[in-house]
Amino acid sequence: MIEMSVEFNNSGQIEVLFKLLEHPIAGPWVAFLIAELSEVSIEQKEFCINKIKSIASGSSLNSIAAEYLLKERGYNNS
Repeated sequence: MIEMSVEFNNSGQIEVLFKLLEHPIAGPWVAFLIAELSEVSIEQKEFCINKIKSIASGSSLNSIAAEYLLKERGYNNS
């Protein structure tokens, strides 16, 4: 999945992945992947971080992963 996100980004098609952010299953994982890309715009990264913060406020397995990512990357206080 990481390689796919890098390929989409490198080919200038990152917006294709952004369309998946609202998908109930793929959306959280796409947000995690895009947030980890250093080449995306600040606005795109912030959008994904906000999505991850929203996921973290839930009570699912995805919420635990989101909390961990936010903590590990220092986004939990931003």
